[in-house]
Parts: sequence; structure tokens; C-alpha cells
Amino acid sequence: MFDLETYLRFAAALAAVLALILGLAWIARRRQAMAGVGGRPRRRLSVIETVPLDARTRLALVRCDAREYLLALGPNGVTRIAGPVSAPPALAVPPGSTEGTAR
Repeated sequence: MFDLETYLRFAAALAAVLALILGLAWIARRRQAMAGVGGRPRRRLSVIETVPLDARTRLALVRCDAREYLLALGPNGVTRIAGPVSAPPALAVPPGSTEGTAR
């Protein structure tokens, strides 16, 4: 009923489809590694570690891009303790505050 030529065509078509699927999976994985999950850009900000100092204050080690910042988080806001550059305006210490003087 089926001859050798039919089986060879079937095997060649199956191999082509499998190669196409594997190629698309490889491309998708490469795009995902470059852009993050779902095509969105990778997150630039991540919390590395937090340590409680007392009931209301804790230290947080935060990474932004390739730089790390040590922040004190408390009821009066956020204070940058150590880092390679000054904190963005949103994280700056309010004027008149005594926090953040040890840099």
C-alpha cells in the first residue's frame, strides 16, 4: 500500500517540522533572556536583603542597574547610608532631618 518513497517523504516532513519547532523555541529563549519575561524590559531595581534594626527601622540593600545602595527605612522616611551616587529626589532626606549625615 505505502512504498519507500512515501515513508521517506513523511520522515523528511517530520524532521523539517521538528527542526522548525526547535528553532523557534531557541529564538524565543534568546529573546526572553534579552528582554525579560513576556518581552518586557528587565527590572532595574531589586531588593537584595533586609535586616530589622528595631521594631520600626530596618536596613535594606538595594541594587539599581549595577550599583548597590544601603538604605535605612524608618518612620521618618528613607535615608541613604552608602552608595556610589546620591539618592534620587524621591528617596532624599527631608530638609532639617538629622538622618543621613553619615555618608
